Amino acid sequence: MNGPADTPSAPVGPIELAFEAMLRRILREELAQMGGRPAAAADDSTPLTYREAAERCGLPVTALREAARRGDLAVTRIGSRTVRILPADLARWLNRRRVPARDEGPARLRVAGGGR
Repeated sequence: MNGPADTPSAPVGPIELAFEAMLRRILREELAQMGGRPAAAADDSTPLTYREAAERCGLPVTALREAARRGDLAVTRIGSRTVRILPADLARWLNRRRVPARDEGPARLRVAGGGR
């Protein structure tokens, strides 16, 4: 039976796209676990390389290296050359840079004529 109900429709908006991306990630993790290999994103406490952290937050590796060099991003040094980033530290660093939306801040009254 190949009617309209059997045909998947294309995602309509950002909510559908986000849901579809989340579903794909979950399926990839489940398939990886079934194959005997742990999924990379399954354990949120596993330290990340610069590349993995950059992929996770959609930034270039150089941005993370620079943030670590400045001391803005906490990293774990293992030996002289190996560096790992804890997912919690990455999340904290990103949250410190979060700019709230206008409707999240305190209400401001606008005064006619500028009020200065």
